[in-house]
Amino acid sequence: MKTAVFAALCALISAVSGCSPSVKISVGSDLKTVCDFSVSLDAQLASRLGTLAADSSGAAASPLFDLALIQRAFQTAGFADVTATSLSAGELVVRAEAVSPSAAFSAVPNAVRYTASSDGNGGQIEITVSKETIPEILAIMPDGISEYLDLLMAPLFTGENLTETEYLAVIASVYGQQTAELLKKSTLDIRFALPARADIRYYPDAAKVSVSGNNVSLFLPLASVLSAQTELAFCVVW
Repeated sequence: MKTAVFAALCALISAVSGCSPSVKISVGSDLKTVCDFSVSLDAQLASRLGTLAADSSGAAASPLFDLALIQRAFQTAGFADVTATSLSAGELVVRAEAVSPSAAFSAVPNAVRYTASSDGNGGQIEITVSKETIPEILAIMPDGISEYLDLLMAPLFTGENLTETEYLAVIASVYGQQTAELLKKSTLDIRFALPARADIRYYPDAAKVSVSGNNVSLFLPLASVLSAQTELAFCVVW
């Protein structure tokens, strides 16, 4: 899912300020699907990261978040109504709406699958992030995202065979031990608000899960996600 992976991308950047990004996917009784994504970074840090990305590409420094490009990326994914706002240099809030889960995830059919129940009264969403689905996900990322991916050096994107410990060591050597420690503590928060009583059928071993009524929440350790050598998959049902 584009949204989840874009959140993971911003999450490593935001790890140095101890911030965990949040993604919420809401499906209504009419199947209207809304995705809310937010992340907030320290303004000075955001400026520094923008300069680093500019240096790596040879371009002039620019805002960390290009709102027009982000909006187009969500629209390419299948969301028809998208708003992206940034009230400060390091803050990003995106709200994207689609007529159904199928429409919302139409551009990433192997990464995200929506299946309606046989009686039409329920459904399930399966999300798979792996080295096989990453190219599909990256294809709808905003232009220029590769510069930020280069800064992340995450095995999930580069394909390098690094354990979580080895990856954290790389981050420590480049960005400092404090950054590595904060990354180790950071999580990617993914929440679902579904139209009926919900459950989760399977999820990564490293995830912490909460199910309450129509709501499902997953908390995934960032270092584990970004250094994953096997697929990360989970399935919510209602």
